Amino acid sequence: MTHRIGIDVGGTNTDAVLLNNDKRVIARTKQSTTGDVITGIEKAI
Repeated sequence: MTHRIGIDVGGTNTDAVLLNNDKRVIARTKQSTTGDVITGIEKAI
C-alpha cells in the first residue's frame, strides 16, 4: 500500500494530510507554523 503526505506551510499554520492509494484523506493535522519551516513540518508529520 502506498501513502502520500501533503504539506502546506503558511504564515500561521502548517497543515498536513495523509492520503491512501485512492487519494482519500485518512489523517490530517494543523500545527502552528514555527520560526524554522522544518520543525513545523516535523511536528505535523
